[in-house]
Amino acid sequence: MMKLLSRRLRSELERGQAADKPELEQRHAEVAATLQLPETRPTEGWTKDEVILRRVLVLQKIDLFVHLAPEDFIWLAQRVEEVAYEPGEVICRAGDFGDTMYGIIEGSIRVHRGSEEYAVLQEGAFFGEMAIIDSGPRSADCTAKEAAVLLQLHRDQVLTFCFQNIDVLRSMMRVIADRLRGMV
Repeated sequence: MMKLLSRRLRSELERGQAADKPELEQRHAEVAATLQLPETRPTEGWTKDEVILRRVLVLQKIDLFVHLAPEDFIWLAQRVEEVAYEPGEVICRAGDFGDTMYGIIEGSIRVHRGSEEYAVLQEGAFFGEMAIIDSGPRSADCTAKEAAVLLQLHRDQVLTFCFQNIDVLRSMMRVIADRLRGMV
């Protein structure tokens, strides 16, 4: 069912329509206002709790996980990987089949196809989530615009997590259905 919804969503995205998400953006602003991290600095010297909190803040901005409980965010934050990219380094290419999504901890990512730029994503943004759901080809190239640190979530991690917690699976299906509903 998720693959079917995902394919329908991809079809709608290709038509160039965008879903409106003011409620989600408001929730993210409220979370960011209540939680604080140390000033941005290399993670060397950070406590494990500070690193986990930083990861949780990024994960909370990913709409696929919008309905998670706090303990679920912590569980997931303890299992994701952090990866670094240098300016100009390619993260993923259009047409490639992927099994990874990313959340931006630091830096910025250029989303483009060839020389045509679609967006520049900043800290807290995410990309590649459709690869988690339907294994379809990437729809754009993503390149580090500046040095970037990303959370890397593999499909197996996310799906294992979903099937251990039925509420997470329902949440993912709800988000996909809401996106689709907002585009039609």
